[in-house]
Amino acid sequence: MEDFEKGKFFIKPLDFPVVISAVKDSAESKIHIYDYLVAYPLKEIVTRIYSADSHFVHPHFQNIAEVKNPISPWIITEGKKPEKASQ
Repeated sequence: MEDFEKGKFFIKPLDFPVVISAVKDSAESKIHIYDYLVAYPLKEIVTRIYSADSHFVHPHFQNIAEVKNPISPWIITEGKKPEKASQ
């Protein structure tokens, strides 16, 4: 745990409005709540998100920051093997 106290990490507490927004958007999109709880607190803090998770192509996440897939054209969906996206 002491590594999280170093300058290379940024810990952002969850606040209630972010949790409410995450719950609503998760219910609407059918995307796991924890994807929202990871990304939503970082709105207006980060300018780019690196993720190969297929959920992050959803507009909810694109509105937070630019999303780059570092292993494109491969995508990852929880519980499945990585797949090559159709071009």
